[in-house]
This record gives sequence, structure tokens and C-alpha cells, in this order.
Amino acid sequence: MTMVSVHDAKAHFSALLHQVEQNREPVLISRYGKVVAQLVPAEAKKRSVVDPLLGQVEIHCDLTGEIVDEWNEA
Repeated sequence: MTMVSVHDAKAHFSALLHQVEQNREPVLISRYGKVVAQLVPAEAKKRSVVDPLLGQVEIHCDLTGEIVDEWNEA
């Protein structure tokens, strides 16, 4: 794991981001030899699985219109 000073992190921030992105390893940032922060890679978003049948659904009504409660009218 890499450790850099606050001064170096500020001066080379873009390069540090690239390093974290490529190596997928955190970079420690220190002030006066004491770790004060950690630059870590963002986790990739997990894609949700879409049911293939969803593309076959057809809606034959106006979903923006007034709601009529047919069950309670009887």
C-alpha cells in the first residue's frame, strides 16, 4: 500500500487517482508521518438483472388518468 504526504497528494492528485483506479489499491495520505486519510477505489455498481419477459408487457390504459376503484363499486 502506498503512503504519501498531504503536500505530495495535493501536488499529484490526478496521478494518485489514476494509480488507485488502475491498481485497485488504497493510497494512504499522511500529515507529519501520521495517516489522516485513505484514498480508496470506488466499488463498481452491480447491475440488476431484468426479467426478459418484461419487454413483452403491454399496458392498455392511461396510467396518468383518474384511478377508478371497480372492486368497491359493486
